[in-house]
Amino acid sequence: MHQMFVDHTLWVKEPGISDHGVLWLQDKVPKKVKKYEFKFQNLVIEMDGYKERVQQSWGLHEQGTKQYVVWQKLLRLQKVIKSCSKPIIGLSRQIEEAMRNLSKAQENLMRNRFNTKEIDTMKQRMAEINKLQTWEEKALSQRAKINWLRLGDGNNNYFHAHLKSKWHKSTISELIKEDGSKVTSHEEMEAEILRFYKELVGTTPTSIKKIDIVAMRNGRQLTKAQGDVLTKKIEDKEIWYKINGQTTKVLSARRGLRQGDPISPMLFVLVMEYLHRLTDKLQNNTRFQFHSRCDKIKIVELSFADDLLMFARGDSQSF
Repeated sequence: MHQMFVDHTLWVKEPGISDHGVLWLQDKVPKKVKKYEFKFQNLVIEMDGYKERVQQSWGLHEQGTKQYVVWQKLLRLQKVIKSCSKPIIGLSRQIEEAMRNLSKAQENLMRNRFNTKEIDTMKQRMAEINKLQTWEEKALSQRAKINWLRLGDGNNNYFHAHLKSKWHKSTISELIKEDGSKVTSHEEMEAEILRFYKELVGTTPTSIKKIDIVAMRNGRQLTKAQGDVLTKKIEDKEIWYKINGQTTKVLSARRGLRQGDPISPMLFVLVMEYLHRLTDKLQNNTRFQFHSRCDKIKIVELSFADDLLMFARGDSQSF
């Protein structure tokens, strides 16, 4: 048996012929973390020129559908925000360098305490450290997602400890495969996860249920251009996953949508419209029985956003 802790795993071995069991305390070796994908940091809005650069980038003209224009502007804006974020990249390293510079300034000031130039340098070093530590606290506060801690002294060490604990709790240390075998390395876990999701979204459905053509044509229809946009081939680099903070290899998708895909709302509306046209046909079906309170007004379904209410008599024929 074994118990999981934040930084270690305790394994309790069988005692064997002795009445003493072996306790094996295993340290969790930190894994190499690859470069993270883009994430917006609230601190970037405090950088010089941020607002002006964002307004200039967003104001550039783009041609195409509204969804395409928004998507292209967001992609362009991502590069601008990355550029504005350069001063806050590697804050821990910057603070260490600033502390070394402060130590040198203190040594120079001790040798000549009345030198105004050395005094000004000392003030600059102190101001630089205070600025960097304030930035670091704000960045760690956002990453740690601790909203109740607002006032008081710098809480950087606490945020670091909380992030470390949060990372260990959300880390996948091992996976059990379908055949019962265990995998522990990042490469093996990545291969197993990609294999599972490839079977889920990386294969094309072998059969599609019959579509009611009459219901499809009973109302407004998409133009050929709109249909071409919706049925175009899925790009190879649209789907990837994160394992312990590291992005996996690209998975070629054959069905489904990427989370946050801007085309999702349009597809949802199309499906709900098709469902509405199918329920409209029920009014002419003699086997269908309306709900007792919806018979006069002929209501079968009501939908708002992603909520759907269906009304019918509770018998097998109506369902």
